[in-house]
Amino acid sequence: MHSLRSKLSAGAGRKAPEAKAPEVIEGNLVIDGNLWVKGDQAIGGSTAVPSAPSGGALAAGSLSGDGSALEALDASQLTSGTLPGSALSGTYAAKLALTNEEDSFAGNGSGFTKLNADNLTSGTIPDERLSGTYSQPLTFSDAGNVFDGEGAGLTSLNASELSSGTLPSERLSGTYSNQLDFSNTGNELAGDGAGVTKVNAECVNKQQVVGGVYESNAAGIVNVAFPVLDFVGETTFIALYTASFEFLGATHTVNSIDFTGLTPNTEYIVLAVGDCKKS
Repeated sequence: MHSLRSKLSAGAGRKAPEAKAPEVIEGNLVIDGNLWVKGDQAIGGSTAVPSAPSGGALAAGSLSGDGSALEALDASQLTSGTLPGSALSGTYAAKLALTNEEDSFAGNGSGFTKLNADNLTSGTIPDERLSGTYSQPLTFSDAGNVFDGEGAGLTSLNASELSSGTLPSERLSGTYSNQLDFSNTGNELAGDGAGVTKVNAECVNKQQVVGGVYESNAAGIVNVAFPVLDFVGETTFIALYTASFEFLGATHTVNSIDFTGLTPNTEYIVLAVGDCKKS
C-alpha cells in the first residue's frame, strides 16, 4: 500500500492529459490542484480534495458508491428519485407547492390557512365550528334535521306544517277569511257574536229536544232514523211513549233505532235529547 501525491498546477485552460489505460490506486489520493478523470479510475482508499481557496475540484462524469460522507450537497440538483420520509422534518420557511391531487396529509393541521370549505368531501363539521351569523342562504333539506334555539328570525314559515304543540292564544288574532271548523263539542266561544249566522234558538244551551208522533208498522215496529233526530254524538237519548204519554222505554244511539214488540199500526210519541247538530 502506498500514498501517491500528484501535484498538478491549477490553471485555467490547462489541457487535460491524454487518456491512458485505467490505473488502480491502492492507497490514498491527495489532490492539491484540479483532477480530470477520463475513463475509469479505481481508488481503494480515500480521495481528499481540499476545500477552496487552497484546494481544487474533482470533476467526473459520474460517481457511485456510499455517499453518506458527502457534505454541502445542493438539494436543487436533485433530478430523480424520491426523498424518504425521514429526510423531511422540521420547519420549511420557503414556499412549498404540493399540487398532486393524490397527496395525503396527516397530523396537526392547525397551521393551515385559506382552507376552502367547498373541498370538504367527508366527515362532519363539529358543533363548535358552526357559530355566528351566516349571510348566505343555507338549505337544510334532510327530513331528520332537528332545530333548537331561538326561532324569532325564521321567516316564511308554513303553518300547514305544524304537526304538534298548541298555538298560543296571542297567535290567533285578526280576520280569517277561510272557513274555520271548530268541531270539538267542548269548545267555548266568547266575544261579539254579531257576525254569527244560522243560530238555532233551540240550541242555546248546546242541547236540543225534538219529538214527534210515529206510527208502528204492521209488524209492530217504530223506526227512528237519522237525520230525523237532527243530532250528532253518543249523547243522543231517545224515549218512547204511548199516545197518552205513558213511558215505555229509552235508549242511547248514534244511528237509527227500531222499537219493536209494539201494537201494529198504532201511534207512539218519540222524544229525543242530544247535542245540537252543527249547521
